[in-house]
Order: sequence, then C-alpha cells, then structure tokens
Amino acid sequence: MSTAVRSKHRLLRQMVFNAIFAALICVLAPMSVPIGTVPISLGLFAVLLAGVVLDPRDSVQSVALYLVLGAVGVPVFSGWHGGFQVLVGPTGGYLWSYILVAPLVGLLRMAFPKASQHKVWGYVWEIVACIIGVAVCYIGGTIQFCAVMDMAVVPALSACVFPFIPFDLFKCVAAVAIGRSVRLVKDHFASR
Repeated sequence: MSTAVRSKHRLLRQMVFNAIFAALICVLAPMSVPIGTVPISLGLFAVLLAGVVLDPRDSVQSVALYLVLGAVGVPVFSGWHGGFQVLVGPTGGYLWSYILVAPLVGLLRMAFPKASQHKVWGYVWEIVACIIGVAVCYIGGTIQFCAVMDMAVVPALSACVFPFIPFDLFKCVAAVAIGRSVRLVKDHFASR
C-alpha cells in the first residue's frame, strides 16, 4: 500500500473516531438528574473519556462538533436542550470549558508516556489528569454562572461545584478505567 493511501486511511480512521466520540458526547450529555440549578450530567464523563482515548487535537474536534450541534438547536445538552441560548445561559460556561478539558486531559496523559504505560501509575496519573480537567470545567463554568446570575463566588460554588465533587471524582475514575481499554482497541485499529 502506498504512503498516500496509508495517509488517507489514517485520516479516515481519525475522522471516524472523532465522529464516534462526538456522537457519544451527544448521547450521554442529555442524560441528567436535576438536583438544583446545575444538573448531574454524563456530558463531562464523555468529554473526559474523549480526553483519555483521543489525541488532544482529535478530542477538540469531537467536542467542537458536539457544541456546534447543540448551538444550532439539536437537543444534545443536559435535559435534552439545545440552542445557543444554553451556551450563553447560567450553565453555558461548563459546556464551553469542555473544549479545554478534553485536550488538556490528553496533553497531560501524554506528558509522561512512561507513567501512562505503567499499570498502576498510569491509572493514577490519568485520574489526576482528569481531576485537573474537572477543575478547569469548574472554573470556566463558575465564572459564567457568577456573571449571568450576578452571584458571588462562594454561593455559586455551593450551588454548582461542591455538590458535584463526589460524582465528578467517580466520573474521572470511570473515564480512565473504560478509556484505557478503549484506547488499546483504537490504537490497534490505528496501527493497521
């Protein structure tokens, strides 16, 4: 097989994986449990999973496609909502932050390749990378929430961050546990 054909195959595989992860985010993100102003959603889990499995550039493309679909009105945001008004609303900052979270997790994961290959330290390092990604999501989301709701930081954190920490830590562990296995399968197909 020629180099040009291999390159086209590689590009096609990348596009397919990016589309699969965009679809996964679109399917998981609307599933939510309303517990207050900000619902518990599986969107962040799907974004973390994309960061664990995909390269940073590919994860950005997947998340960007998800956000574009939601912005044009496809009901892919939490609670089966869609439209640009969600992105500029009180909880929109959490969604916008996804575009940073996924590649950040991927970059951190790739920063120490030897640690990532180790069975125990790889899990630990990737969970730490996901926790850092969640912190970025909290920061971006809380800034917009405070601005839109005209609320001080501490009450906003009490409403939008503190109740979610245990759930989001579980999402980090689950994203790494599932993502490492999926990445092995993806890498197997990518090497063909």
